[in-house]
Amino acid sequence: MNTTLATITLSALATIATAGPLDPPSGPISSTMKTLDQVEPRIPLNIDTAPGDADSFYKIAQSGSYYFTQDYRFLNFGDAEHGIEITASNVTLDFSGYSLVSLLGTLDAIHLGPGVENVTIINGTISGFTNGDGIDAASNATSLIHISDMRIENCVNGVILTEESTVRDSVINDHSQWGISTGTQAQISDNRIMNCDASGIYNVNGMNECVIADNMLSGNARGFFVYGLRNIIVRNYVSSSTVLNWDCNSGNHMLVIDATSSSFAVGDAGGSSFGSSNPNANYSH
Repeated sequence: MNTTLATITLSALATIATAGPLDPPSGPISSTMKTLDQVEPRIPLNIDTAPGDADSFYKIAQSGSYYFTQDYRFLNFGDAEHGIEITASNVTLDFSGYSLVSLLGTLDAIHLGPGVENVTIINGTISGFTNGDGIDAASNATSLIHISDMRIENCVNGVILTEESTVRDSVINDHSQWGISTGTQAQISDNRIMNCDASGIYNVNGMNECVIADNMLSGNARGFFVYGLRNIIVRNYVSSSTVLNWDCNSGNHMLVIDATSSSFAVGDAGGSSFGSSNPNANYSH
């Protein structure tokens, strides 16, 4: 039995040892994998790839995937300019964790041109554009603008949208008017919106059929200021507004509950219910 096993093992090893040539093929060694640029061609944002013009420091006029390689700080003593103007559709702008900061005299941080659609802006910080908006997608007819994982602070408005656009997973803080102004059929979700002098979320008359869910709003003049129709507003938490937590038109789909203050919770029990068992209720405090 042992002799048979040894014979089989030696035979298998001999087969493995002679399974292929020991000498590598001639010629230089080359990779068989694609580079990152081949998988997703990306363009660094600079004056060569996005040269500015009379009203912008940088202007993205060609479709593509652009990315920051550093912080950008703007100081403007001449004619007012936008930080970045996007006039092409099908653009991704990845901040790569960097910041876009205005020190003086700049208009919008990011301004979208007429007819632009399918633009994605992600992963960075916008700050200090006190003469303009953080992201202005509403001055011109734009659509399908997607914003996520951004921190936008200390502008006139944080984000203003038109049609079929999204803002999610972002921090919107300390603006002199609106935090987020929605467009028609917008989706606003999982944001933290604070300290805006007009309202945290503004839904103007005619901006209908939005989904606004799972946001936390605090310290704004008005938390929600909603005058559109047929909007679905669920699972939001609004607190410490200086005027009203909720100022909403009829004709929307929402339930607002004044959250009940709990009793002591010590050890393994305590507290009280939220005041509603509806899983889609919004709460005020």
